[in-house]
Amino acid sequence: KTVVGLIGTNNLGLDSEAEVVAGIDAVCRAIHAKLPQSRILLLGILPRQDQARLKADLDKVNYLLETTLHPRPYVDVLDVGNHFRKPDGSINPELFSDGLHPNAKGYAVLASLLAGRL
Repeated sequence: KTVVGLIGTNNLGLDSEAEVVAGIDAVCRAIHAKLPQSRILLLGILPRQDQARLKADLDKVNYLLETTLHPRPYVDVLDVGNHFRKPDGSINPELFSDGLHPNAKGYAVLASLLAGRL
């Protein structure tokens, strides 16, 4: 019924915001073509420790995902990134194992945010 996607972070260092969104869009279109009755819950890209050195700004990418893909009836975009940041906007290291991948505590936060959406 629902496909959950958390993709795009690997492209942030290589591509522009528009290119990252185009790639994610292509994946969503492919999923919809294969599973037309399914809903896609696309998660915004999570914050990263190395955000400052990336080519694409992940907050801009997440905004573009919300404004570009969300109007489609089969895609919902859920940006949970602020739940993984400290009040000053920096990454919360308590939720990540290596500054990129969530640890058990981070996945627990993610699970609680998804609980009411699936």
